[in-house]
Amino acid sequence: MAVRYHPTFNPTGCNTANRTFYHEISCVMLASMDPLRMTPENGVDDIIISGVSIENVDASRGNAWLGTLGSDWRPLAANVPQLVVVGRYPTNANECEATWDGIGTPALGALEPRDPFDFNYSGDRDVDDIADETFAETNPARINVTGEDDFDEIVGMDVPAANLANAEKQVGFALFGNHRITGTACVGSEWTLEELSRVVNLSSTLELDDYGDPEVIGARRMIPGQGIIMVEMFWQHRLLLNIPVLSPVFVAIGSERATISVWAAFPLPAVEPFISFD
Repeated sequence: MAVRYHPTFNPTGCNTANRTFYHEISCVMLASMDPLRMTPENGVDDIIISGVSIENVDASRGNAWLGTLGSDWRPLAANVPQLVVVGRYPTNANECEATWDGIGTPALGALEPRDPFDFNYSGDRDVDDIADETFAETNPARINVTGEDDFDEIVGMDVPAANLANAEKQVGFALFGNHRITGTACVGSEWTLEELSRVVNLSSTLELDDYGDPEVIGARRMIPGQGIIMVEMFWQHRLLLNIPVLSPVFVAIGSERATISVWAAFPLPAVEPFISFD
């Protein structure tokens, strides 16, 4: 669902005809570029916006709290408290399920091993049967993966697509729908769940990677959940190097145009998760 720019799109600021949350963020980003301009028609320029819910999951409780897929897909391999992506917004544009190498036709294949809202890799939304009795009555298989009332995952989980036609092909809000995710047939964010989780954990930076130290484990348990907004900008820049002495630069990059990409993350309390752990 790449969001195409509105006919009243203003390259210097806001889309005054559609003042939604994502357009407001885009407005700020566009204004920050002044006097530079984005050109939607070049097939490169784009702004990608993702809301991300981060929760502190105490994996020392047991393997089931982060699933059994394997430590390679955990932020931290050890069974210790760690920050995990437990949700990604927009909910209807948060996964890439179509692979493509640029040759032939795309194929059905998930870029990542789990839904952003399914942090324990169960394949279903897990809920406490007491906290959500209505949901439990119609979804008995989605309760108590470890035989206990462990947690309530936040709403947003959807099942994998059965075919390419119904596959999700966008990750994040895309202002122009130009940026294609590397190695896929999808547009949107280059940030995977694994990369997002690795950044927010900052274990070595904060000296919280000595998991044999009880004080470190205690400190990790105190890290709060949080909501963040991730903004990525892709912009095609025309190099001002059209002089003979600098011709090797053109040869090296293959064009007089280069794509510049930047990203930034900001607090977004609206998507801060409130998962109930028993």
